[in-house]
Amino acid sequence: MNRVRFLSKVVLAASFVFAMAFTFSCGGSGPKRSDLAYRSESGNPVYFGKLTYEGETYRTIEMPDGKIWMAQNLKYVTKDSKCQPDVKDGVSGYCSLFGQYYTWDDAMKVCPAGWHLPTKEEWNTMVAAIGGKEVEGKILKSNSSDGLFGWTSYSEDPNFPVGAFIKNKDGSLTVVLGKSGAGEDKYGFRAIPNGHGTPDGNFVHIGKLAIWWLASEADTDSAYFSVLFNISDEQIQESRRKKLEAGKPLFEEKEAKTLLLSVRCVQGDAPKPTAKIEIPTAVEASNVETPTVEDN
Repeated sequence: MNRVRFLSKVVLAASFVFAMAFTFSCGGSGPKRSDLAYRSESGNPVYFGKLTYEGETYRTIEMPDGKIWMAQNLKYVTKDSKCQPDVKDGVSGYCSLFGQYYTWDDAMKVCPAGWHLPTKEEWNTMVAAIGGKEVEGKILKSNSSDGLFGWTSYSEDPNFPVGAFIKNKDGSLTVVLGKSGAGEDKYGFRAIPNGHGTPDGNFVHIGKLAIWWLASEADTDSAYFSVLFNISDEQIQESRRKKLEAGKPLFEEKEAKTLLLSVRCVQGDAPKPTAKIEIPTAVEASNVETPTVEDN
C-alpha cells in the first residue's frame, strides 16, 4: 500500500514538472508566444501571440525581421470603413474573416496604441528577412486553396485560363488544369485573398489577391501598398523580367488613397519620416551665386 502511494506521488510530481516545462517552452510571457500553435506545411512550428483591441482578439506573430506583426486583418470599425456582409449568399464569415477595408487616411489612424501601420521600408525589410521577393507569396500566403475563402487556382500558361480546352494535333481536347494559388504560410502570417473595396462599396479580386495599405505616401493623392497574388512567385518574377527586357514600366505598388484596402499593424512606434532632400530646378540652380576665392 505504501509503495502504491509512493509511486502515485512520483507520478504526480513528474506530471507537474512536465507541465511546467511545457508551459515555459511553449508559453511564456509577452506577445511572442501563446498556447495557440500549429505546424506550417513545411513543418515549421508557429507560435501565436495575442492582441486584444476594441473587443476583438487578434493573433500576432514574430517574423524573422524581429518585429511583431498582426496575423489577421484589422476589424476595427470607423465611420468610413466598410466590410463585406457577414452573411453573403447564405455563407457566413466574410466580414469577421476578411476584416474591414479602409481608405489610406483611415488606415493611418486605426492601429491600437503601441502599434502602427508599417512603412514601405518596414514591409521590404520583413520580406528580405523571409527570403526576398522570389519567395514572398509562398511564405506569406495562407495554405487554403479554392473554396469560399481560399486562394483560387491559376493557369501556368497565361494564354489559356483554368478550365479552357486546348485542341491537340490529333483532334482531341485537353483541359487546362489549375495549379494551387495558395502558399505554405511558413511563419503564420496568414495572408488571405480578400481582394479590396472600391470607393462606391463594391468588392473585387476576392480569391486572387491580398492587399494592405502602407504608411508611405507616393504623392498627395496616392500611397503605397503591399500585395500578394494567386499566381506563383516565379510567374511574377518572369513577368518583371520580360517587362524590363522590353523596356516597359514595371507595376508600381501605389494607388489612390480613396481605395479601400486591408490593414495589418506592426508593434512599436512608427518610424520617423525620412527628411526629403530638395533638389533645386535648373532655373533655381542658375540663380545661386557661386562663391569666389580671393587671392591674398
